[in-house]
Amino acid sequence: MWKPIALLEHTVDMLNWDQETYMPAGEGETRSEQIAMFAEMIHQKTVDNCLFDILSDLIILDFKGYYNLKIHERANIRKAMRAIKFAKALPADLVAALAKETSLASEIWREAREKNSFNDFAPALAKIISLSREKAAAFMAAGIGTSPYEALFFEYEDGISIAEVDAIFDKLRAELPPLVKTIMSLEPPDDSFIFKHYPKELQEKVSCEIITAMGIDWNRCRLDVATHPSNCSPAYGSPRITTRYDENNLIDALFSAIHEAGHALYDQGLPAELAYQPIGAACGLSVHESQSRFWEAWLGRSYPFWAIFYRKLYSTFPEQLSGVADKDFYRAINRAKLGFIRTDSDPLTYNLHILLRKDIEKAMINDNISVDNLPAFWNELFKKYFDVEVPDDRRGILQDIHWSCGLIGYFPTYTLGNIISAQLYQEIIENIKLRYLAIYSNNFHAINEWLHKKIHSHGSLYKTQELVKLATGQPISADVFMAQLKERYSDVYNIRLI
Repeated sequence: MWKPIALLEHTVDMLNWDQETYMPAGEGETRSEQIAMFAEMIHQKTVDNCLFDILSDLIILDFKGYYNLKIHERANIRKAMRAIKFAKALPADLVAALAKETSLASEIWREAREKNSFNDFAPALAKIISLSREKAAAFMAAGIGTSPYEALFFEYEDGISIAEVDAIFDKLRAELPPLVKTIMSLEPPDDSFIFKHYPKELQEKVSCEIITAMGIDWNRCRLDVATHPSNCSPAYGSPRITTRYDENNLIDALFSAIHEAGHALYDQGLPAELAYQPIGAACGLSVHESQSRFWEAWLGRSYPFWAIFYRKLYSTFPEQLSGVADKDFYRAINRAKLGFIRTDSDPLTYNLHILLRKDIEKAMINDNISVDNLPAFWNELFKKYFDVEVPDDRRGILQDIHWSCGLIGYFPTYTLGNIISAQLYQEIIENIKLRYLAIYSNNFHAINEWLHKKIHSHGSLYKTQELVKLATGQPISADVFMAQLKERYSDVYNIRLI
């Protein structure tokens, strides 16, 4: 009974992917109507009383001992009933309105970003914020969340409260800025060679070679170009990823591709036997993000990784990288910078970008700020966190696609995923002996096997905190993340931070 819902969701992913990549610009209005129609169909199937009654009966019969359901069967019921609760909370017209407005807004955002004009995007964003407040109120009326923002956050995360998130973020607010200040006071590694001219076709070639070595199955994946790097799954276990190229920046597209390939490996690793079941999906967005950040920020920026791949990179760009050793490259790609763009940021400063966005999202939903004042509010917070003035909207409030897609409450999962990825990285260092990676390069297979066993193979059988505890032996905590940061930057900057 769940398969039609999953297939419709995959179809929406296909439509969204096409809109991000190959759809002609003139089809935006039609595409928004198509997506709205499918959103209504998914909603109708999810709230169907027949489905709800069957699941309710199963719960009662299992409780009374008439059935002895297995763990995965109970988890399937739990996941399905959770989805039903969220769907039943929302009127069908609100679901359709959000789907249509976000599809239209994505096109408007792309044009506004290109023109560097927030005013062009503001009316569309105002509609999305208004509809998101309606959605949050409907969720809370159904008993979902203790605040409007938590209600929206719960749409993306199961098993961790906003109070727990706030405690983690408070630790980062206390410990990250002084660490950043210390690092920024030091002599930085030279990274000037990263900003030479690197032809797009050669960047694409080396990106594909690296993510192939990571383990991507190209029979069930493809890499394309979009305004904002992304990953989606138009079919079960068959993801599609996008990146973007800057011919004067070697690592923008490269690390975007590695990041999205980490997402894709998770999708390809989901168990085939659970396909189209509620628990066949990934375990929330925080865990999904942990897979991409593991590959991009931790393994992908580690020295053992580039001890393998730097030769490939050097042979592709011998003139640009002349005189640059693998250790130089490793230090350069980890150089801390107070840059404007989240997706280009280094592991040290990345979470400052998320702290800023979470603050803005809460103000949006709590009606503490008008849409017209959002750019100034963004710039004020950026100055607070980075001590840098934002030069324009394109490098400020217009840089992310998320709010045009209605993904308000989503950004905290990025920091949670970052923290989980550090915990997974520590476990892999201890269990797979990462220091030997440069010698035994087929250890990517061992790493993928470990991630598959600990994360991918479970689908969403467990909630986020449960899965992290099973994989690492401890709950989600910023402690390991901060320790890993200090260890990495001690090495990069030749200073003892631990």
